[in-house]
Parts: sequence; C-alpha cells; structure tokens
Amino acid sequence: MNKGVIIGAVVAVAVLAAGGLVISSLFQPVERELVSSAPAQLQSSTESTASTESTAPESSSLPETDPFVGAPIPQNEDMADSSWLDDAIFIGDSLTYGLSSYQILPAEQVLAHTGINPQTILTSECIETANGTKTVLDALAEKSPGKIYIMLGANGVGFLSSENIVENYGQLIDGIRELFPDVPIYVQSILPVTAEKSSDSRYANSKIDQYNADIAQMAADKEVYYLNVAEALKDENGNLPTELSGDGMHFGPSTYEKWLEYLRCHRAE
Repeated sequence: MNKGVIIGAVVAVAVLAAGGLVISSLFQPVERELVSSAPAQLQSSTESTASTESTAPESSSLPETDPFVGAPIPQNEDMADSSWLDDAIFIGDSLTYGLSSYQILPAEQVLAHTGINPQTILTSECIETANGTKTVLDALAEKSPGKIYIMLGANGVGFLSSENIVENYGQLIDGIRELFPDVPIYVQSILPVTAEKSSDSRYANSKIDQYNADIAQMAADKEVYYLNVAEALKDENGNLPTELSGDGMHFGPSTYEKWLEYLRCHRAE
C-alpha cells in the first residue's frame, strides 16, 4: 500500500479521536451543572412551600358564637304573630299550667303540673298522656317541638337554694338536649310576686331577682336562651301589681296574654 495513504488514514483517525474528546469534554461540565443544580432548585421550592404553610392562618373548627346566648334576649323590632308559638312546648309548674287551664294554649303544648319544682321535675310522674302518666321528659319524648320554653323556680324559691335550683335546672336541660339536640331552648325568669307576698323573706322579689341572675348565668353556661319575662309583669316598684293576683303569685288570662306577647317580641332570630 502507498505509504502516503497509510499516513493519511492514521492522521484522520487521530483527528477524529481528538474531536470526540473535545465534544465529550464540552458536554460533561453541562451535565454536572444540571445534576448539581436540580437538588438546589428542589430544596428552594420545598423551603418556599414550608414557609407558605407556616405563615398560612389556621382554620378554626369552632362554631360562631350565638349573639343571643349569654344575656337576656333583647326586644325584636316587630312582634311575631300568634302562629310563632304553634310549634312550642311549655314546661313548668302551676304558673305554666295556667296556659292550658285558661285555654290560652292547647293542652298538648303544655307539660306542667301544680306543685312541681326543679327538684322533682325529673322524677315526678305527673303529666297525663294518651299512654299513661309520665315524667316531663318522657312526655316530651312523644312530642315534635320546634322550640321549648321552660319556667321553673316559683315553687322552689321559698325552700331551695339558688345552687340547688341551678343544678337541677341544668340536669333538665341536659335531658332535653339528649332528646332534641337541635331544638332551641328558652329559659324564662321566675316571675315577680306582689308587694304583700314579697314581704315574706322567703319570696322576696329581691331574692327572686338574685335567683334569676343565677339562672341567667346557668343558661349562658348551657348555651341556651334566657328570657327576662319578669320585666313584662313588674310595676314601677318591681312587684307584680296587686290587682292582678289574689294570692300574690298567680294571675288571670289577661296577664298570660301579656306574657305570651313578650315571647313573641323576644325571639332569637
């Protein structure tokens, strides 16, 4: 073979080999840079995400506070018509019983009995139903109330301590909540007595006012509504007007109408 051809071929191979090394050397630094830069970018992204998550406001699972819980319900701008009370159940003693005995409300809406007090209301089988005589809670379980009004204490203020009334009242509310967890509960104040009745220290209106303050606090603690119905029946001296009551505590239909008007004007809406 011609020596010139052989030498030319060797030179060509050498040139190609050198070119490959050059090309290879050109790409190697780029690959190293890409590999080394990827973790830095990932780390930066992770840090940014963590920073965003740490500064994001925490969402609260607590429900919004009901503005009508914790204080007596204020007067509404309007009075609801009488149908507002059509789905209401009333629980209480002889004062509440008058709602049905005077035919102010249908008897099926009233779960009350003369002489009952906060200490006996959970155990006394005094409510007559189609299925026999039952306790207030057992009778209530057969109803479908849209709202529940309770008034207790008039028969207990004379011999029960405020602490005792509040404790038993709270147990009644707990029992109602177990039956109807979503039904609004309105706790009503103990009503005032006449000036003559108030002269007996056991039933003094000043004592009733203090008991009502404790009942209002209990209603706030239990997160139910409190209604200061007493203010609707008090005269300028804080007593039940003498002409309204023969025994100093109970009254007639016209005063019951005033009571229900107060409920229709004080709604938690």
